[in-house]
Order: sequence, then structure tokens, then C-alpha cells
Amino acid sequence: MRIDSLAFKTVSALVAVGFFTFGFQFAIGAPARIIDLSLSEQEDHSTLSITTDITPDLAMSFDTKTSTLTARLVSVTGENILDDLKYSDKLIKSVSAVKEEKTGDVLIKIAFHKPNITFNRASLPGEPGITLNFRSTEKPLRITGVTPEKLMAAIARPAGEKPSKEKTVEPTAPKTEQPAGETMEKKPASIEPVAAKAPVKKPVRSERELAELAELDKEYKKIENNSGREQYIELMKKIQKGEFAEAVDDANRFMKYFPLSIYRERVLYSKAEALYRIAKKDMTTFNTAITAANEAIASAPDSYLAQPALMHKASLLADQELYTEALAEYGGLLRLAPKGKYIVTAMLSRAQIYMKQEKFQKAYNELEKILILFPAHRKVRDAKYLIAESHYHRGNYKIAGTIFNEALKQWPTYPKTHPATYIRIAETNYRLGKKKQAIEDWYSIVNLFPKSFEARKSMLWIGDTLVDMNKKLDAAKIFERTARRYPKNDEAVMASMRLATLGAENPKLLKHSEIFDYHAFERPFETFNEIIKRYPDKQIGQDALVRKGKAFSDIKRSLSAIMAFKELLRTYPGYRMSEEVFGLVRSNFLEMINTYYEQDGFFIVLMTYYNNFDPFLRGIENPEILVKIADSYSHMTLYDRAIEYFRLANKFDPDKKLLPKTAFNIAMITLKKKNYEEAKSMLRLYLRQFPRSSYTTSARHLLGDAFYKTGEATQAVTEWRMAVETNPGHPRTSRSLYNMGLVYKGKKQYAMAIDSFNRAIDTFSPTVNTGEDPIHIKNSVYLVAETYYLDRDFPNAIREANAAKRRYNDDKRNIWMDYLISSSLERINKDEQAIARLKDMSEQDKDLAVAKVAMAKLKAFEWRRKNESLFVD
Repeated sequence: MRIDSLAFKTVSALVAVGFFTFGFQFAIGAPARIIDLSLSEQEDHSTLSITTDITPDLAMSFDTKTSTLTARLVSVTGENILDDLKYSDKLIKSVSAVKEEKTGDVLIKIAFHKPNITFNRASLPGEPGITLNFRSTEKPLRITGVTPEKLMAAIARPAGEKPSKEKTVEPTAPKTEQPAGETMEKKPASIEPVAAKAPVKKPVRSERELAELAELDKEYKKIENNSGREQYIELMKKIQKGEFAEAVDDANRFMKYFPLSIYRERVLYSKAEALYRIAKKDMTTFNTAITAANEAIASAPDSYLAQPALMHKASLLADQELYTEALAEYGGLLRLAPKGKYIVTAMLSRAQIYMKQEKFQKAYNELEKILILFPAHRKVRDAKYLIAESHYHRGNYKIAGTIFNEALKQWPTYPKTHPATYIRIAETNYRLGKKKQAIEDWYSIVNLFPKSFEARKSMLWIGDTLVDMNKKLDAAKIFERTARRYPKNDEAVMASMRLATLGAENPKLLKHSEIFDYHAFERPFETFNEIIKRYPDKQIGQDALVRKGKAFSDIKRSLSAIMAFKELLRTYPGYRMSEEVFGLVRSNFLEMINTYYEQDGFFIVLMTYYNNFDPFLRGIENPEILVKIADSYSHMTLYDRAIEYFRLANKFDPDKKLLPKTAFNIAMITLKKKNYEEAKSMLRLYLRQFPRSSYTTSARHLLGDAFYKTGEATQAVTEWRMAVETNPGHPRTSRSLYNMGLVYKGKKQYAMAIDSFNRAIDTFSPTVNTGEDPIHIKNSVYLVAETYYLDRDFPNAIREANAAKRRYNDDKRNIWMDYLISSSLERINKDEQAIARLKDMSEQDKDLAVAKVAMAKLKAFEWRRKNESLFVD
């Protein structure tokens, strides 16, 4: 029978296209990459969810002796997601995963607490992948005539799927589908014998037909070669194996030799995928990866592969901290596929970027949308924990704690596989004052993730919290252990700094040990200096300088502390000083002001204040310090500034505790400025307002001075006398008695004047022994002799004048005492002695008026002797 040539060609072409389509589908299914894996405990079952880009083949077996299920994922990549896989709950005892190098398969072993387990397979909503649900049953699962391998093979296939050629187990019931979500216990599988098919006879073809088929085969081979199918499959295998650089080279060659291939779109996206994987580990290829992604998206913007490419592009931009660009890419993805499978991941990524930008409210809004729009999505768990973190970062610790607790009740094991979340939970407990719970959480992190950054940070948190709890010995041991456990990490240096701080604060806290390394504790400042020298351009160097300054502050070495803080600002000009450090610098300056003031270093007080006014001493509101600054101004005769600062002190003294002191000082300065009438008014008011103040006696002395300056001597003497009687031991008593003596002498009340001068001398008690008497005491000594002379008590005048000369032998007023003695001798008829004194006086400084008077008196004595007859008694 002849076969029509056109019909034969048509059939042959259809066969070729069929083979070609089969090859295309095989290439599509060749790679399967694990995107995510999660386990969770639900109300009545446990769930294993594996998300992949393409659903992989799955084979399973169950060992009843060990109660272990083995799930084999055939030829998959992305096994790095399974690293450190740990999980357990009420049903599942443990989970582990391993990659078989020979086959490229991934084996996931799930051990259960008991063998009575039933499970079923379901599909992930809207995503390729596998979901297995496990439940506990009262009786073990037994199916007559079915081996565990055949049973697992049947369960592993989704409903309606035919077995692939690679599978060795035939379907137990080819025409019976297993509904998704239904367990084997509810509907046990049955094994039916499959009837043998009758042999099919091969058609007998003529030589012409065979020749035409051979020609068609050649045409198919040509089409196949032009398509680059084999090269594409090899490219995908390299991506599966993680040979990304080789895959990029293959993709470039493919595009060169097969520019019109039907695989062109997939190759472009595969190249972008490979470069993305490279860039995640080596950001120097960032620009190349972004360019490849842009090229793939521009070439086939409507491809279903555009969505993961956009995700990868946004992820790379976020890694480079190009947050605005990353947000734009995620936003573009949401607009491109608002109901796509990546929408939740994109929204979650946007929220994480907002948190990195410290835009916590925007992050919260994004996460809240996930909870509202996708309440059943598996990433709701991530969103819930991130919402709690957003509240933590905004300082809403109570709300954060509440949300963390809600999430922990629903997903209790999540933090145990996410150390960054776990450490935030611990920090939240610390902020809420639950320090013991926080320490337990940090210890759990250290045990679960011993080599992680979170573990190192947790060790420091534990030590710092123990310091807060005043368990400094335990804290020191934790810091020593941290430094010893992580010697190559920055946290070891941070622990050494903390240990040095404890050593500077209390050197007796620890005893020297030959086992443990307490070098940092025993030599704290040496440790600080070593770290500063070793890390001049890092944050650790700044921290060491800050701790050095704090340590000096703790041991009251204010100048050293200030020098350390100034070195910090000089070495790190861009350093932003914290409020704590700023307060320490200021407090040390104030301590220096106190010290200088107590030592009467008024000039140094003002120099310290002026030199460090900006920024450390600007805006001082401590009234006691302001009073000391004001008093220093007063001692330096800067009276207007002194009054300004005394009044400023009153402003920041709401209880008016310092008002008696400030009001007195303002009145005293007013007197020193010679505003006598105003000073009298202030002092009178002061005596009425503060009759029992410690400054009352001083105020009365000053009021007497003010009366004296305005010529009201009687009132002045009254005030001085009242002050002296009230407090005879007052430092101003001696001076006021001296002033009273001057008034009495002026009024020729010599006896009272002499008494006042003598009392002034007797009551004087120097606050600082300078070895020299003040002016008013010297004056009093000379005025006693002079007043005796004026009172015509010549013998006492001679005695006091000689005493004055002996007490102050270098004083220029001694020549006046000589004249007074000579005159007194003359008055008591001791002319010879008087003449001798006059001769001594005349031979001293002849230009002095007293010397000239002495010479004149000598001449008078001589004239008198020559004319004695004129002086008859």
C-alpha cells in the first residue's frame, strides 16, 4: 500500500516537533533549585514546606524501626539553605539534610518521636514546591502487600502525575488519584495487578519510506543543532552544580552561536541568575550582574522569569545600600505582578530596607499589609517577628515584647533558626527589665549558634548585664572567656576593653591567675593604649579612648580624663559625642573648677571656663558652679560679670537655697563698685530678709563700711559694734575694730581709739599664714603709739613706738616713731635722749620731711642752750 507523500511528510514533521517539544520540556525541568525550606508546628499536625523554582522529583521511604522518614529530592541545587538545619517539636524529634555528591540528590531525614505517623502531600499555594503534613495516629499504618518504598513513591507523586522514567516503583493504582490533603490512613492505597499489554507489531516500511524518514531525521538533527538544546542543558547543569562562572561563559558562547534559538530567553535569564549568585559572594561583579539582569528583562519583559530577576536585582541593590533604587525595583515588581508569587517576599524585603533606613513606621505599614492581605501566607511568620522588631527600634519595648510573645506562641521554634531575631527578643527582655530572662536567651543563642556574630554579641550583652546587676566578678569572668573564645574577632577586643574598665574601677576585684588571662584587667590603661594604637581608624579605637576617659573619671583624675576626651576629638574630628561622654567631659571640667576654686585659683577657674566654654561649659545650669564662677569674677574685679552670674545662679535655683549667698555677694560687689547708697539699701534689706543667715554678720560689717564711706561715722560704729558683739571671732572683726579706732581717733576719743586698735591687733587671726601682717594691723600698731602721744601719755607713747620699730624694723614709718619718741622724751624733760634721737634722725634720709624737722629741732635745742637765761622757771 502506497503512502501519500504529503501526508507522510506532515506526520514526520509532527513527530519531529513532538521530539523537539519533549526536549524543550526536559530542558525546562532539568534544574530544580531550593529557594526556601521551613518547618512549623500547627494545632494538630506538623508541616514541612519546600519552595523551589521548579517542582523536583521526590522519592520517600520510612524506617519503622527508627521512626525516620527519608525524603529524596532528585537533582536539586540550593542545598546551602539546608546548612545547620535544626528543628524539633511535639511530633518531630529531629531534622537533618545531606547532599549526595554522586547523584546530586538531597536527602532530608525526619525522625519522629513515635512510629505511628500518617502524612500526606499537598501543593504550595501559587508556588512550585512540595508540602508534607504529618499527623500522629493511634495505630501504626499497615497496608497488605505494599512495601514502604512503594507506598512512599505513591505518596511522593502529586495527584494525577504519572511516574517518570527514573522512578523504579510503578503506580499502585494508575486510575485512582490521591486527593491533596487526604491522609493514607483515611484512604489506604491498594495494590492491583496490572494486566499485561498485548505485543504491538512493528510496521513494515518500504525503502522509499525509510529514505524519507532518514531525510526527516537529518532535518530534525539540523533544527536541534541550531536550537542549542544540548548546550542549554549543559548550561543548566553547571548552574545546578554551582559552577556559575563557567555557566556565564557558556551563556556568552550560546548567545554568539545561537542568537535566534528558542532558548535565548532562558539563557539570558540563566546568565543573570549565575551572575547574581557570583555577586552575592563577590560584590566587585555587582555592575556586571545588574547589567545582565537589565539585558534579560529588556529582552523578555513579559517572561515569568522576569519576576525572580527583578527580585535578584533589587537584592543586589540593597546589598550595596542603594536603598532608593532597591525600593524602586521592588515597587516595580509589585506593579508588574500584584498577585504574583513574589509579592509577599518583595513587601517583606521593602520592610527590611525601611528598617535599615530607620524608617520604622514605613516598615510597620508594609508589614501590616502582609498580615491583612495574606493572613495564610507562610511568610506572615517573618512579618510578625519583623513588626515586633520595628517597635523595638522605635523604643516601644512593651509593644515589641507583646508581639514577640504572640509570635512565639504561634511559631515557637522560629527564633531557634533565626539568631538575629532571637537576639532582638533577648534585648527586648532586657529593656523591659527582665534581665534574668534576657541572660537565658543570650546563653541559648551562644549554645545554638556558637560561631555566629550573634553569639559573640550575646557574650558581651551577658557581661554588660551582669555589671548592671552589680555582679562584676561574674562579668569579668564572662569578658575573659569571650576574649579567649573569639581571639580573631573584634568582640575579643571589646571584651578586653570591658575587662580593663573593671580593672581601673576596682583593681582588687580579681586575683592573678596562671590559668586565665587577666592581663587587660591587671593593666587597664596599658590595654586601652594598645587598642588605641592598634585600631587608629576603627570604631574600636574610639571606644577605647572613651573608656579610657571614663576610667580616669571614675578614679577622680579629672585632668587625665579631659585629656583623653580631647584626644578623642582631635584624633576623630568627625566623632559624634554621645550624651554620656559629653556629660563626663563637662563633669570633669566642673570638678576641675571646684578644685581650683577651693584652692583660691580664681584666675585658673575663669581660664578653664573660657577655654572650654564651647561646647562643654555652654549652658551650665548648676547653680553651685555658677556661684563659684561668679565669685571668681568678683575676685578678679570683673564685678558686672560677677553680678550677672550670681543672678543666673538664682534663675536655676528654684528652691532659693543659694539666695542668701548670692544676695550678699551682689550687695558686697555693689559696695566695691562704690555705689554706697545702693549698697546700704541692699544690705538693710538683706538684714531684714535673712536675720539668721550665715552671712548676716558679714552683711552688718559691710553696712558699717557703707555708712563710713558716706560720712555717717556714728551709724558705722553702731553697725561695727553690733557685728563684733554678735560674733567676736568673725574674720571681719579685726578690720572693723580698726575702722572704729580711726573714727574714735578722729573724734579725739583717744582712750576708745587705743582700745579699738589694740583689740584689732589682738583679734586678728590670719586665714592664710603669709608671714606678713596686713596693712590694717601694721597701721593699728603705729596708731596706738601715735594716739598715746596725742593723749599726752608720753611714757606709753615711747613704749609703743619702740615696740612698733622692733616689730617692723624695715618700715619707713620708723623715722616718724623716732621723732615721736624724741618729742615725748623732750616732754618728760629728757633732753639729752631727745637730742640723741634727733641726731640719728637727721643723719638718715635728709630729704624726708621728718628729718628736716629733726634738724630744725636740733638747731632749736642749740639756740636754747645758748640762751638759757631766757628760759627761767
